[in-house]
Amino acid sequence: MVAFKNSTGSTITGFSISFDYERYRINSSAASVTFSRSTNGSTWTSDTAGQSGAFSTGSTSSYTFSSGTTVRKSFSVSAISLAPDSLYYFKWDFNTTGGSSQGIGLDNFSLTATTAPAA
Repeated sequence: MVAFKNSTGSTITGFSISFDYERYRINSSAASVTFSRSTNGSTWTSDTAGQSGAFSTGSTSSYTFSSGTTVRKSFSVSAISLAPDSLYYFKWDFNTTGGSSQGIGLDNFSLTATTAPAA
């Protein structure tokens, strides 16, 4: 989870977000990532644009440190009204079922805010 503070001095009306899910270990248990966002850090809205979908499984454990699987996500969040000095939260729930988990991480995160025109 990460929280961003609106320090622009203006109301934020939207975000452009991009990030990568990277997998460097495959195993026999299914894995996925759920992406959610929040204005208060406790009530979450699931956002399908940021979901990983299910990562495929293998019959045995294997590592691929030189050429892992990358799933790129890039999307916008609009119709928000984030006042100056307010916080906005993003959360990633990594679900690797069972004891034979996959090695999945988050990388290359980028966030660009869209602000309301000055009055």
